[in-house]
Amino acid sequence: MSNILDAIKGYITPELISSASSVLGESESGVSSTLSAAIPAILGGLVSKTGDSNAMSGIFSMITQTNKQGDVLSGLGSLLGPQNANNPFLALGGKFLGSLFGNKTGELVNMVASTAGVKKDSASSLIGMAVPMIMGFLGKKVASEGLNIGSLTSLLLGQKSNIMSAIPSGMVSSLGLSGLGNLSGAQSSGSTSSESKGGMSWLLPALLGLLLLGGALYFWKGCNPAKEGQEVVENVVTDASKKTEEVAKAVDTTAKKAVEATKDAANGLWANLGKLLGKKLPNGIELNIPENGVENKIISFIEDKTKAVDKTTWFDFDRLLFDTGKSTLKAESVQQLKDVAEILKAYPQVELKIGGYTDNQGNAANNLKLSEERAKAVVAELAKNGIDAKRLVPEGYGIQFPVADNNTEEGRAKNRRISMRITKK
Repeated sequence: MSNILDAIKGYITPELISSASSVLGESESGVSSTLSAAIPAILGGLVSKTGDSNAMSGIFSMITQTNKQGDVLSGLGSLLGPQNANNPFLALGGKFLGSLFGNKTGELVNMVASTAGVKKDSASSLIGMAVPMIMGFLGKKVASEGLNIGSLTSLLLGQKSNIMSAIPSGMVSSLGLSGLGNLSGAQSSGSTSSESKGGMSWLLPALLGLLLLGGALYFWKGCNPAKEGQEVVENVVTDASKKTEEVAKAVDTTAKKAVEATKDAANGLWANLGKLLGKKLPNGIELNIPENGVENKIISFIEDKTKAVDKTTWFDFDRLLFDTGKSTLKAESVQQLKDVAEILKAYPQVELKIGGYTDNQGNAANNLKLSEERAKAVVAELAKNGIDAKRLVPEGYGIQFPVADNNTEEGRAKNRRISMRITKK
């Protein structure tokens, strides 16, 4: 049986740790230690509630709902920013943190922070990011393996010893998890039916996802907790509000430095894209996208019957990043490409040309090759998200068609871009 803890931690990449470290002002080792303490602790909290059949049913439903909302695992880094406070992945699990830990909600944050040696608000933020990560993992597993409540319970109950051994010793008793060692497949005080036997293991991941997701909402948005932990959660939410402002400043500072230091930062990545909108697509999928972002622009163009397809109307991606001098997309880019893929799924008749551009620095031939490779990388990522590559045509233009003055750094940053043109709608 594969180790679920290891599988979940596999999504915590060096790039993600580095990004979180920069945003939160913590060391990379502190970020790593925080996640290593939080994930098993939350899993333990989930296991401790497996005897509640009503909780199991609701949690399993939320896990499957998470999977239907999209692949959150491909854009974890974006969850650290305060601009995503209304993210549906965060909202979905908010109510679980209070119901699982009650008045120990604040203790969870304090214990994780103390164990990892980080600030309490940093621990809150990282737990908030971990919530949708865990839910996304469980949602994928349920969908790919056709698991039901009972089979997921059995799977996770088999991981109990791994989870128990990974929880920092001081946190077990403080969080009321000492009784986990007594849990088994058959509840000693419950029904002997196969469903009651399976109830505990599915709750482990379900509550894992939703507890962490609950953490996200408590620590980022401040949703309604269980009555028992109301006062504690309100305090955490107050702390999170202060942290939101700090993180916003940190993100802005980091972004500005990156524009100056990297040649491949996409134009407008940190521009003011407006408030998040809930945009419902024709196929029922709802996206949370910036008001002035490229996703909203192409949807408007597609739906406007008065706008004809032509060869001059291009839309610049506004949140794409590549490794310097390479065609490797950074993790921060994945969410926007996932959104565009969902749009293409909702409008199956639409076809795109993806254009890559560079500034005029360096060798023109190399720039042309790089622009083409980056355009192809975008196409590959869209295809990875379920779009037929036949609907997508990549092309590199190198230093051609600048949109700004190459004599200034600001202008060169605007010229280093990836754009798309709708060729059929």
